[in-house]
Amino acid sequence: MAGWGTDDTGLITLLVHLSERHRRDLVDKYREIKNGGDIYEAIEGDTSGDYKHALLALVKPPPKVWAEAILSSMKGLGTSDNLLINWMCIAKERMDEVRAYFQELGAGDLPAWIASECGDSDYKDTLIRLANRRCERFAGQEVGLSIAPPLTKEDAVLKFTTTFNKLCKRRRETSGNIIPGEEDQQAMGNAFLYHGSLSSCAPNLDIPGLWDLTNACGFPPGDNGPDLVATFHQWDVSGTGEITWNDFVREMTTRVNDPSHFNADPLPETLDMISIPDAPLGDGYKDHMNVYHACDDDYEEYDDDGATAPAPEEAIDMYAAFTDGSWKDVLAGIKPTEDGGLLSGPWGECIAAAVKVECTEDWQGRFDDAPVGLVIDYMCSLGHEALAGMAEQKEQACKAAL
Repeated sequence: MAGWGTDDTGLITLLVHLSERHRRDLVDKYREIKNGGDIYEAIEGDTSGDYKHALLALVKPPPKVWAEAILSSMKGLGTSDNLLINWMCIAKERMDEVRAYFQELGAGDLPAWIASECGDSDYKDTLIRLANRRCERFAGQEVGLSIAPPLTKEDAVLKFTTTFNKLCKRRRETSGNIIPGEEDQQAMGNAFLYHGSLSSCAPNLDIPGLWDLTNACGFPPGDNGPDLVATFHQWDVSGTGEITWNDFVREMTTRVNDPSHFNADPLPETLDMISIPDAPLGDGYKDHMNVYHACDDDYEEYDDDGATAPAPEEAIDMYAAFTDGSWKDVLAGIKPTEDGGLLSGPWGECIAAAVKVECTEDWQGRFDDAPVGLVIDYMCSLGHEALAGMAEQKEQACKAAL
């Protein structure tokens, strides 16, 4: 939002994927940066109309957005019953917070407001009961989960394995892929909830959390280094750097439809049968955090005949390559990739390096043109013009992160 006008596409790209925790962090960090301040005021000052309201909804706490939507549905000439019902049902799992935000809007008590707006009917009584709902608080509620994490790892694993086995059996007996229903997703999700509640990014999974979950459930990565990092990137379809609930559900749907899983022996289904391995995670995976598109081919195809296993590929330091001038040689044979609308992989890292140089260093005497422009021009010269827009979005994201 700095400079001449607002980069609408950049704003949407940056905000639309934020989890609720990331929204809170963004509001706090924006206050601390140079020329920052109140992000809500910044959006209101630079945008207008429905677009402004949409952007504000992407950074406000969801219960506050729901409270505003409920109030809007009851304003004006009469009440929009369909809208009111929809928003009340969406907000029901966090109604305690919605009531508090509704009061902050100056509208008074939510149940009393509904009672005065909806007349006498069973419809009004139902909405008042929803408005008075008391909600249990637990990790994961902010991403739409309706059950609390199980108290023990054993309970979490048993609920996962029994449901996973049931789905695999159903898949064997059908001719096509199956999609787990909501009840089965929640049952398998006990493992996600338990390990997510212990993660640094709760309720989502970090890399240590993924390691613990996969070991407990019986299908760990091939090692706790490059294969673990590759598995993490494979699961992280959301591109958030965390394994979200949707990432987990997608991965389990893929696995129950995978012949190597649904044709395999069932997972243990009783407490005396399960033996959760103690597989503490060291720091080895940290050396591979910057390796993109890692795979487990070496581990699947390597024939252990006593020889030393091949060493993992060394990560590329694109900042060093960009500053010493070797970046074109590094990228010449690498095809650009994208993730979530942003340029990713080594090309994305090179854009990030160029942004760092352009924004924090005196580059005018070292480069013929702006560093980011050099990278994009070189990428286009190799025939990858179609990804130029994603490179520009990567540039905007990197600048926002500085």
